[in-house]
Amino acid sequence: MKPDPSDAWHAEHVYFGKLLRLLQRELDVFHAGERPNYELMLDVISYLSDFADRLHHPREDVAFARLAKRCPELELALARLRQEHGVIAQAGEKLRGLLAAALDGAFVKRAEIEMAAAMYLVYYGNHIAKVVRTMPLRQLARAEDIARAARQLLATVARRSLELLAELESSSLHHSAQRLAVYLGSLAESSNGNGDGVRKVRLPETKTLIASRLDMKKETLSRLLRTLACRGLIEVNGADITLLDPAKLAEIA
Repeated sequence: MKPDPSDAWHAEHVYFGKLLRLLQRELDVFHAGERPNYELMLDVISYLSDFADRLHHPREDVAFARLAKRCPELELALARLRQEHGVIAQAGEKLRGLLAAALDGAFVKRAEIEMAAAMYLVYYGNHIAKVVRTMPLRQLARAEDIARAARQLLATVARRSLELLAELESSSLHHSAQRLAVYLGSLAESSNGNGDGVRKVRLPETKTLIASRLDMKKETLSRLLRTLACRGLIEVNGADITLLDPAKLAEIA
């Protein structure tokens, strides 16, 4: 049984919604006065810009134009949806530039990033809701030329969605592991090692404080320590940590 093209459009919007919720979660961190995960935010906005703005929305524009001919009563609403694509793209590029600048060490006001992210979330969230209300997907799916493109897109979206979700989770964890490796390496610089290069360090603060300094949750810190221990890079005994392979730990950093 061939996949229903309308399901492809729905699957994309559901996935975009998940990414927007990830972005909203980091925006909530802003509201709490803490440092959000800029790397994760940039990954999300980059995907939405590279895939949604450059592939999904242009194909949707074609679909909207053809649907307007079939359903003249929807012409105005569909024209507004097409205009919103441009607004979303501009808002996304602005936020993307601010996040990239912040990660490069440039001085960027927190309020500026927070406002740009909030506006982007409002624009995108409202747009998706309008598309769902306005667009008769089943009718659109019956248009042969649209259906053909949608079926091809379905396979791409399904595969890329799974890949990106894994990439985002991996990216977030990878950056956290890098920060932890750098931190342990800095502690090791002031310690005395033995002839085998093994170094012992003692955590100078509680894991809660260290996790906060490294911009991660305490649970993430504990999980990363266990992971490094399982890989044979460190040995953990309470606050005492033995760096079994400082060279490989430095490669992570």
